[in-house]
Amino acid sequence: MTRNERIKEIGTIGENLVRNLLLKDYKNVILSENKFDSIKDMIADGQTVEVKTLVPIRIENAFCIGSNQITKCLNVDRFMIVKIPRKDNITIYEFKNPRKPYRKWFNGDNCYFFKLTEHNVYDTIHNESIAAKLRALSPSNFL
Repeated sequence: MTRNERIKEIGTIGENLVRNLLLKDYKNVILSENKFDSIKDMIADGQTVEVKTLVPIRIENAFCIGSNQITKCLNVDRFMIVKIPRKDNITIYEFKNPRKPYRKWFNGDNCYFFKLTEHNVYDTIHNESIAAKLRALSPSNFL
């Protein structure tokens, strides 16, 4: 499996985790049929939702979003990040409006960082097999 295929699989797992959680509170949660949708990953009762599945950058105590993804993350109704866990608890964060990331050059891109201190924990899932799969697929060396 290539690096890009692994990243896509991580994204799919994260989107499905969030979808299943949202179905507890919303009647209608629909994943985007277009995997290249530039607006959202899903719609929950009319609200646009974007999901990223990431490892936080420890030195920044933040999640890093590349410049090619930031517009989508800032413009949706709900922006959620699934944290790839070091152990078995998968934490889902929600960054509410107004979202105020800071910019910094990182890994060859002018990235946007969302501080872990500026979020709400939406939910935590304990699932050893999904957590292990996310870790195995992650390209990060910091797990």
